[in-house]
Amino acid sequence: MRDLVKKSSRNLKDSPFGISQQLPLEIQKRRKEKLPLLKELRSRDIKAYFVKDKIFVGGKDAHKVFGRSLLMRKDVIKVRPNNEWFDNNCAIAREDFHVARNFFLHHPSDVNRKAYVISRNNYNKMKRKAQFKYKRRKGIELCDLASTEPRKFWSSIKRKVNNECKIDNETMMKHFESILEDSSQDLCEEVRNLIDNTVFDDINVTQLDSEITEDEVVGSIKKN
Repeated sequence: MRDLVKKSSRNLKDSPFGISQQLPLEIQKRRKEKLPLLKELRSRDIKAYFVKDKIFVGGKDAHKVFGRSLLMRKDVIKVRPNNEWFDNNCAIAREDFHVARNFFLHHPSDVNRKAYVISRNNYNKMKRKAQFKYKRRKGIELCDLASTEPRKFWSSIKRKVNNECKIDNETMMKHFESILEDSSQDLCEEVRNLIDNTVFDDINVTQLDSEITEDEVVGSIKKN
């Protein structure tokens, strides 16, 4: 009996999974899949160990401690920040769009498809409005800076256009001053008048926001 125990110990010592060789094959398979994770945790000086096919950290199941993503994912998911113009109305429209789209994908029907298209068009409309308002606001700010603080104006332009611009602000300002001469104030006024123009504020072209049907595409092809 003693010789049998010694022989078993020698076999386990040479085994890559140690005592796991005595476990059922299915558990051995799952342990093998999770072995890289165990090594990674230990490389971070985290006390981790197997209990059958589960990894435990500090006496607790690693799944409960770290969450499901730790079991397989190594890359950190980076959340892309919203654009400066993306306002609360855009966020609400985006949420409605995602809900309608996902519902249509899981429950495809003509009614759900129509709701999905409507929410998509509304989301695009909210984005266009937000971009327009943002550009108008920024345009007015730049015009005010150009009239009152030229150096600050060129600093803002340089930062937005190209972060690797080799031309210093002073050179850029003198160049455009030589082109505009004494007309810079008049030019700012003209730009402000264009920015403040509200003629196009509330124009909504329903046809541009509607879905293009297959019949319309076929009809257009036949005309050409």
